This record gives sequence, structure tokens and C-alpha cells, in this order.
Amino acid sequence: MPSKSYHHGDLRRALIDAALEIARKEGAHQVSLRRVSRLAGVSHAAPYHHFPDRKALIAAVAEEGF
Repeated sequence: MPSKSYHHGDLRRALIDAALEIARKEGAHQVSLRRVSRLAGVSHAAPYHHFPDRKALIAAVAEEGF
């Protein structure tokens, strides 16, 4: 489960983990960059350093075997 505050240095991993958590609990249609950033404990702009959009984040989750 992603922590409430981001301190570990692997932002991409934290974002993917947060997206997986949301998708498992509520479905993939509920995953958004804003919700993922909130759950990972980072600013709403932070995900854009790794994912240009929601589609790219979902693709990264899919690569994880979701």
C-alpha cells in the first residue's frame, strides 16, 4: 500500500503502486493522475515527470501484469 507521504525516492514505483491500489479497489476507470498523486503523497504535478497522461500510467500498470 502506498504511504501517505512520499519519501523513498522511487516516484514512478509509488505512482504505479497507487494506481494499482485504486484499480483493485474501485476499478481501472477510477484511476486518475490526480488521485494517484494524492494517494502517493506528492503534488498533482509530480506524476507528469514520469507519465505524460493517464493513458501512459495505465499502460505502465498493465506492464506490471495487472
